[in-house]
Amino acid sequence: MTITDAAAQSRTFARAWGDLVDGFGKRELWLHLGWQDIKQRYRRS
Repeated sequence: MTITDAAAQSRTFARAWGDLVDGFGKRELWLHLGWQDIKQRYRRS
């Protein structure tokens, strides 16, 4: 592995990790959307 390959892989990992952290930071939003989906799906059943 060359230095440029290692640097590119490190940047890719950092971007992926940042994406996961951002997604976890929005957990209230996706929990709300998931709960709304469950309520809609099982309404009147």
